[in-house]
Amino acid sequence: MRKKLYTLICAGLIMAASVITVHAAEMESINGVAIETADYNSTHLVDENTSEGIARGVEQRGRIIDTAISSISNLGKGDVGIFIQTLAHIECDKIKNIAILQRLEDGDKWVEVSRYTYDASKEDFPTEPLVGMTNDFTVKNQKTGYYYRVVGVHYVESNGKGQSFMTKTDGIKITEYGD
Repeated sequence: MRKKLYTLICAGLIMAASVITVHAAEMESINGVAIETADYNSTHLVDENTSEGIARGVEQRGRIIDTAISSISNLGKGDVGIFIQTLAHIECDKIKNIAILQRLEDGDKWVEVSRYTYDASKEDFPTEPLVGMTNDFTVKNQKTGYYYRVVGVHYVESNGKGQSFMTKTDGIKITEYGD
């Protein structure tokens, strides 16, 4: 009876483990800092004028990044709203957000339009812990009638270890008339 129960429990664990999503990450060293890079992105359209990409840390403990978000919005008149945020589990030495605005050309090729880089370091905030960074801005006068998306690169360093996530929104049409 014990052997059957043990076999049944093992079979149940194997079945449960088979549906768990596993994300692969690559380790590399940049300037002497060990960096885990991963692409755990999920995207969804919030509405016809806004798309969002979100990446969450796989493990709650032992990793640096908790959540990474990028978002794009059609503001009308060729204006594009961009939001990029990186949140960490622990205090960081550095955080970098890179938002890359891309336009769909010829129906199937994403072309970089512009790139926006924001940096923060522990020295910039001596009285507060550096555990996140948010950047929200507008890119004006883009060509209307095209689809645009944002690719976000979220990079953090803490105690000699680094981690980088990538987020990507779905494409949304930028029009003369937004929301």
